[in-house]
Amino acid sequence: MSILLATLAAAAPLPAKDRVSEADLSAHIRILASDEYEGRKPGTTASAKTLSYIATAWARAGLRPGAADGGWYQPVSLVDRAPASTRLRLGGDAGALVPAADLVAIGTNSVETFDRTPLVEVSTDGTVPSDIAGKVAILRLSATNAGALWRQRQALDAVGAKAVLILTPDATFERMRSSYSQGGTDAPGSKKGVLIIAHAGRFDALRARAGRQAGLSGTITTTVRNYTSHNVVGRLLGRRADGEAVLITGHWDHLGLCRPEGAPDRICNGAIDNASGIAVMIEVAERLARGKRPARDVVFVATTAEESGLLGAAAYVDAPTVPLDKIVGVLNIDTIAIGPRGLPVSAVNRGNTAIDPLIDEAARRQRRPLDADLDANAFIMRQDGAVFTRAGVPAVMAGGSFADMKKLQAFLAGPYHGPDDEWSETLPLGGAAEDAELHVLLTRALADPRRYKRVAVPQAAPAFRRTP
Repeated sequence: MSILLATLAAAAPLPAKDRVSEADLSAHIRILASDEYEGRKPGTTASAKTLSYIATAWARAGLRPGAADGGWYQPVSLVDRAPASTRLRLGGDAGALVPAADLVAIGTNSVETFDRTPLVEVSTDGTVPSDIAGKVAILRLSATNAGALWRQRQALDAVGAKAVLILTPDATFERMRSSYSQGGTDAPGSKKGVLIIAHAGRFDALRARAGRQAGLSGTITTTVRNYTSHNVVGRLLGRRADGEAVLITGHWDHLGLCRPEGAPDRICNGAIDNASGIAVMIEVAERLARGKRPARDVVFVATTAEESGLLGAAAYVDAPTVPLDKIVGVLNIDTIAIGPRGLPVSAVNRGNTAIDPLIDEAARRQRRPLDADLDANAFIMRQDGAVFTRAGVPAVMAGGSFADMKKLQAFLAGPYHGPDDEWSETLPLGGAAEDAELHVLLTRALADPRRYKRVAVPQAAPAFRRTP
């Protein structure tokens, strides 16, 4: 009888009290993506406003504080590094000076020195030269190899390359130079090495004149700041006392002041990425808290420093408020305000967890088409769920945004990570509202042990090949 009742409940439509409107989401996004919040960069005064907004909204929704100390905030140690000055030559003291306008560089330490350090061209096919330690690895960015290039950079840093020099084509150089001039954020003890972004054509011409055997000499100085940011953690207690929980995650951070002083609009507000996801988390929390308590706990984690390499999610996995083997599934919510109602339901990480049947059932309950191909899996490593997947915890990102690749690519090629990703009355929130309701359904299904039992996924570690 209990199985029959569970099946009937699964087939029932979403009740009116659980509906989410575009206006519900817009109200949150309008605040979180306003200029007052200055782009929600971790470690800023504006980031404190963001943390307070989320915790207050979750408290009003009916969640309890969920951090280990009994509060809302889980500390995450971070270090900011920003370019201060760079003076590099090809060759020794009398070598050819690389013009400052042709590069931007960020060191690991406050001062990095080079003295005829050898330059080695490296491919992006995953092969790492065995003798690259202490040398400058040159990678070439193209229109098709960005993902492979950044993975190769991590591999080169891991084996002790002195620096990674990324030669960037003319079409993207100024954008990358502007972005990296703002600096970057890492976890303390990160293995990231020195990063140099240079204009490919002009650097190649200079190197041809200096001689390809000429090493890199000079100094890179970097402003280094250590500080503490926070994840926000809220908890909805379930009826059972076995400690199992569903996690709902989404990052609150964005890029802050992302354009040089004097630019007409310096703030990257991050309305779609990811004020929209936080808005959905708040509305989902409210609907779950006012309904029948689920059997399992539901833990909400708004992560910091996703934009800097999924650092908040990694900090949570290192110090989880729920043991990792008790997390039955993770629903990550990111970049969700892409299109109107009626988009098919797709899933990032489809085919790799036991959550797929629940996604399919939730889509049917919403009378939405199902996009069951694996195209969205191209984004597995670009969102917080990847950190949980690597730790063996089943994690997915479900909704309509990753079903319509044309709409998604239009966003990624346009407003993404720029000042134009901001709130407006025309922001397409119909699909986000439907996806919020989808997450109400999915969370209730995951929190019901009669309908879903945790199936661990194999732990995945980054791998690369080394040449002999």
